[in-house]
Amino acid sequence: MPVFHLRSSFQPLRLTAFIRNDVEMRLEIENLSEELLWVETEVGVPDSVSLAPNRDLEKARLRVGIIPPKTRREVMARIYASGKSYPDSYKIAVALFGFGRDGALYAREDKQVELRCERVGSA
Repeated sequence: MPVFHLRSSFQPLRLTAFIRNDVEMRLEIENLSEELLWVETEVGVPDSVSLAPNRDLEKARLRVGIIPPKTRREVMARIYASGKSYPDSYKIAVALFGFGRDGALYAREDKQVELRCERVGSA
């Protein structure tokens, strides 16, 4: 039985290929369990985009915080494109970790989020 429900959105909706730009990824995480959980996420991106504006960073850990049972919290991260970002549909890996009151790992779920990168202008 799943412990988390993950909703994702991007603002703006997509990256632009071959130029420096970024999108804000918003992850809404719902705790479906009956336990109070401390939640962290690990985000992984392909090597053609980055989680840092000035260098290549393919993985990052985000602390979401304490989520009571049957409630939601949001966390945001920026994803940066550069001159090497080509038009494609990128798979963003999101691992959700839920820790119980005793600090032990209660649940882990791996999800994938899709981010589009498109070429803008005349073809």
